[in-house]
Amino acid sequence: NWPADFISEAIDQTRGWFYSLLMVSTLLFEDKEGAHPYKNCIVLGHVCDKKGKKESKSKGNYTPPDAILDSSGADAMRWYFYAANAPWNNTRYSPEAVRQSQQEFLLKLHNVYAFFVIYGNIDGFEPATSPQRPGTERCLLDRWILSELQLTVETVTAKMDAYAIHEAAAAIIHLTDALSNWWLRRSRERFWSGEKNQDKWDAYHSLHEVLVTMSRLIAPFVPFLAEELHQNLMVGQIDGAEQSVHLCDWPEVQTELIDRPLSEDMAAVREICSLALSTRTHHKLKIRQPLALAEVIPASTGLAARMQPYEGLILNEVNVKELRFSQDAGDRVQFEVKPNYRALGPIFGKRMPLVRKALDAADAGQVRAQLASDGAYEITLDDGERFGLTQEHVTVSVTAEGNFAVAGGPVGTVLLDTELTDDLITEGYARELINRIQTLRKDQNLDYVARIRLTLQGDEPLLRAAKQFAASIAGETLANEIETGLAPQADALVSQGSVGDYNYTLGLVVD
Repeated sequence: NWPADFISEAIDQTRGWFYSLLMVSTLLFEDKEGAHPYKNCIVLGHVCDKKGKKESKSKGNYTPPDAILDSSGADAMRWYFYAANAPWNNTRYSPEAVRQSQQEFLLKLHNVYAFFVIYGNIDGFEPATSPQRPGTERCLLDRWILSELQLTVETVTAKMDAYAIHEAAAAIIHLTDALSNWWLRRSRERFWSGEKNQDKWDAYHSLHEVLVTMSRLIAPFVPFLAEELHQNLMVGQIDGAEQSVHLCDWPEVQTELIDRPLSEDMAAVREICSLALSTRTHHKLKIRQPLALAEVIPASTGLAARMQPYEGLILNEVNVKELRFSQDAGDRVQFEVKPNYRALGPIFGKRMPLVRKALDAADAGQVRAQLASDGAYEITLDDGERFGLTQEHVTVSVTAEGNFAVAGGPVGTVLLDTELTDDLITEGYARELINRIQTLRKDQNLDYVARIRLTLQGDEPLLRAAKQFAASIAGETLANEIETGLAPQADALVSQGSVGDYNYTLGLVVD
């Protein structure tokens, strides 16, 4: 056991323990191989209260661990200290901070796991016997999440080997977000489909494989959640499964499942969607309201061709009818580039007006495009000096003209046509009604597969939307019948509310 792989203590032991051990071993055993008592040294910052002051019983700002163990649990407390910040920095510790950290990862992963259990039981999914295809033969979404899983295993293994626990935790958070906020959201219709086809089984197998591998990946961090996943997903389900996740081997990277170009493309898809959704939020365009057009002006050549296989994903996520890629936004978009004085001031000092003049003379759109594609843009000052600007040196803003809303990022610029036709508005009403029906089902704790009958009273625009999109409403809410203009039955569950300026009364009867 000599020397130790690592030793760990708070930063106030830098001299008292870390240095003393090293100094004594150097004095006594300088010429001997392996004389030093440890290979790695992990320095921890102090535990502070929410105001940043070191916790102390004498000061009365000490938070008893039992208070968090009894409320949020041991996993949440452990995870907070791994994920809050780099270990050598001070940690601001409070029940509120632990709960916030819990939401980022633990609750999100547990919700995905709960979704799998609910629908897996409904469809009778059996990991050992349900029809299965190799991961490399499944759809784009499945191949992507399996690739992300293996890339995460690769990253976490490397970071753990380097004792970089905080970076390993960050990689796990990133994977959980990708699984929950992208893969599962874009795959829900596959689970909800009434037909048990191969695509549906692929979704179940992909999610099962991700959760099983993650149970082993997170076991050193959050042992109790990891054990819950393992017991329910492996023990009694898979022959030869270990009786505990803590008896399993660390997962090995399956390189055949890694597809780096796919991961890069999906990252671009997600950024395009993020820009579009942030534009919707900024301009108060509800996500349930369909829009006619999303136009992307890519920052790099070849992006449009690479995005073609993902067009359906983007259209569904952003809720638009048409996706278009253009090379030039014309006069619909105006770019403005300003120097970042905090970054450039120490470099140029009194010569900053020359930098501002050079930027004012440059084509702002070209500056933005070149910064996005090459990471640098060269300017020539009036005194003849050339300087390569990076994205840290400038601030790029973008505005749109007319009916367009716009947002820009490294992947390019995304424009949304905000003009709403009568048909788009009517479809938006239908989507709002679907949301109200699903909320009523949830509030009444209806079974996930319960069939229902609906009645709808209300203002004419809502009744018209219900009639025009009756098939979509019925399909998504499991309604066998939708009648408009009728009062709810005496035994119906009733919900009243409004969509925009129009009121409705909804009646629901379990069939």
